Amino acid sequence: MADWALGEAFAFGSLLKEGVSVRLSGQDVERGTFSHRHHILHDQEVKGKRMSVLNRVFENQAEYTVHNSILSEYGVLGFELGYSLRRPRRSLVCWEAQFGDFVNTAQCIVDQYLSSGEKKWGLQTGLVLLLPHGYEGEGPEHSSARLERFLQSCDDDEDACPSAEELANPHFAQNQLRQCNWQVLNPTTPANNFHALRRQLALPTPKPLIMMAPKSLLRNPNARSSIDEMLPGKEFQRVIADSSVQNPASVKKLLLCSGKVYYDLVKRRQEDGLQQQVREPGVTALPTWSSRYCRSPSSASNSWRHSRMIAFGRNEKSSETQQ
Repeated sequence: MADWALGEAFAFGSLLKEGVSVRLSGQDVERGTFSHRHHILHDQEVKGKRMSVLNRVFENQAEYTVHNSILSEYGVLGFELGYSLRRPRRSLVCWEAQFGDFVNTAQCIVDQYLSSGEKKWGLQTGLVLLLPHGYEGEGPEHSSARLERFLQSCDDDEDACPSAEELANPHFAQNQLRQCNWQVLNPTTPANNFHALRRQLALPTPKPLIMMAPKSLLRNPNARSSIDEMLPGKEFQRVIADSSVQNPASVKKLLLCSGKVYYDLVKRRQEDGLQQQVREPGVTALPTWSSRYCRSPSSASNSWRHSRMIAFGRNEKSSETQQ
């Protein structure tokens, strides 16, 4: 089984083996803000001696570059954007905020270039923003990557629901990715995070990836994925089916959710004894879900069509985090 950090390392390492360079920068990314990554090891006896772990995995592999950056989100994100524009198909370029809230100070890069640069100037970038997100008691400016801002800047029409014929088209997902201005994801499992990162190099057109990165899930024992889910033949899942319900016809309520809140809802469902009445599929690609998609024959969620109610579960502020 792989936890979140190992799934990310698998994504980076597999790309390096295939000759694709990987670049990661941000405040405290070498260790990881939450001490989960440790991609740079320091010699405790020889001052200044360090080793990049992922640069020593395969012979003739591509280069892995990881740098702790200065405390200027605006400057660093602007630099990484320029780097990604020069190598859109040969590098996976990632910038990670120490906390997702800090992307605030780089808002002009996000608004002027990432969300609209392709439409205005034909700029194509596959830059990845990793934004740690979640109300988990860390207080103001350390809790929210402001997911709603990124969703509001998606250029899809929220009033347009794909028809059954469109959903049945095997190229439906590719067409959506080709037409969108960027992707906004809130992955629920390490395997889906693995595929999302690797998929950046396989998109029909390079698109920015805005990722709500986890915090507590980094150490949640339930946030694990089988290695089999990351092998050839597996792929990114827009909706992850909840397989715990034995009789789909008994389901009365369908809760669509993503990220950390999925594990919170599963725990509450078990405590309330509602395992066979409530299903909680994980929705990762947030702007693309719809009730029609959930009941379409091509969807992994087709078995939920008996449910009487569809609701969306999300992580809200609590009184604890506002104190």
